[in-house]
Amino acid sequence: MITDSVHMRAVGLTKSYGGIRALRDGDIEIRPGHCTGLIGPNGAGKSTLVGCLTGRIASDAGEILLNKSPVMFRNARQAVDMGVVAVPQELAVPAGMRLGQFVALGWEPNRFGFVRRKVERSSAQECLARIKLPLDPDLPVEALTPSQARAALIAQALYREARVLLLDEPTAGMSQEQADVLCALMRTLCDEGLALLFISHRLSEVERTCDTVSVMRDGSIIERIEGSDLTVATMVEHLASGLAGESRPVSHTPDLKDPLIAVEGLPLQHGLASFTVYRGELLGLAGLPSSGVEAAFKAITGVGRPAKGVVVAGGRSIRSPEGAISAGVAYLPPSRSDSAILDQSVTRNIVLSALPKLSRAGFLRQRQERRAAAPVADAVQVAPLLDRIMSSLSGGNQQRGLIGRLLMTGADTIVLEDPTLGVDVAARAAIHDLLKGVVASGRSCVVGSSEPEELALLCNRVLIFRSGQLVQELTGEEVTERRIIQGITSHEKVS
Repeated sequence: MITDSVHMRAVGLTKSYGGIRALRDGDIEIRPGHCTGLIGPNGAGKSTLVGCLTGRIASDAGEILLNKSPVMFRNARQAVDMGVVAVPQELAVPAGMRLGQFVALGWEPNRFGFVRRKVERSSAQECLARIKLPLDPDLPVEALTPSQARAALIAQALYREARVLLLDEPTAGMSQEQADVLCALMRTLCDEGLALLFISHRLSEVERTCDTVSVMRDGSIIERIEGSDLTVATMVEHLASGLAGESRPVSHTPDLKDPLIAVEGLPLQHGLASFTVYRGELLGLAGLPSSGVEAAFKAITGVGRPAKGVVVAGGRSIRSPEGAISAGVAYLPPSRSDSAILDQSVTRNIVLSALPKLSRAGFLRQRQERRAAAPVADAVQVAPLLDRIMSSLSGGNQQRGLIGRLLMTGADTIVLEDPTLGVDVAARAAIHDLLKGVVASGRSCVVGSSEPEELALLCNRVLIFRSGQLVQELTGEEVTERRIIQGITSHEKVS
């Protein structure tokens, strides 16, 4: 049992970036011997709040209290020195080190400027034993599995004498069995007197691990749940912003007699997935990271050729990005910076996929370029911007231009991941209308989004991926934000 426990409380933390409020009135309490859950959609402000609590981000207003005394962390090292340690979501385990060295990294015991390796090794071994990770401290870190590497990060936090431990998606990418072990470890650490903050999208884990849960949305804590109310069903209700149970009807009707893409026997971590994309359909693929949804997107776009399984479009097997384009499938990844040529005109960005047809002997015919781009630019509502440089446009207009590039290919199916990421509300609505217009014209769209609400607003049908499996299909009135959240986050059914 830890005798010098630390009680942490944040009051009124606020942070803005360029006029955009990322965090407002951030109030949260992390008590010794308790596990506090923090949940919310992507962009809710969770990472900003944790950054402020750990000294990585300087808040604009508010205060942090440790055992009722105000503190101001100038950096993460100062926070660690006071017992506040974050275990990040990203697994940054450097190669070329032994496990014991990694556990002690940055806090190596030394004497007269020399690291005391025996002390380092024995102290690291104690921390590994404490979290029930029976590994040799001399093991190379490259030999660790992802779940072992995550546990090693917790051992590292204990080596640094953490009293408040903040864990950001610690079970991401783990199997259910591995996640169960880690959740049991968190409860053990609470029993020892640590104060824990647990951030996760896996609501079933939050339910059985946490004593209280704070729900974030739009930069604010909107609800606190505890006691008998702390259930998956209650968390889903709050995450769904009051939209639970409401259907999101769409006007377009797919032609179930005209399949455009057929996926058969796609290997996932825990099973095979098969599904079809129909003409006139706006199909959503939903799932948390490592759920299997990434494999589905890679398969239908040819980015990652599966070892087994068959993906067919337009009578052709898709085995590469070039093969996908030839088969009538065009893809726009989630990062605009990876897709747009920012120092070129909107015209050039739209016609990029058609440049071979528009050039003669290696020279571009700019007038023909513009004539070719004009009808597409009109369809995606960027016609007045054709001569503008892409970097000068808003995020929403850049995205519309890039969707225009997909249409320029003449593809039957366009595939988009997070199509409205980083755009404002008006641009988001315009892009939604644009995608609905695409399927109304007889094409199909396959969409992924980190926001379940977006899929509920757009899609005829949503496929749910969870724990390396295709687990559910939602159609018609079943396509609601609440049902999507419940499907991707938990194994329990919500009544």
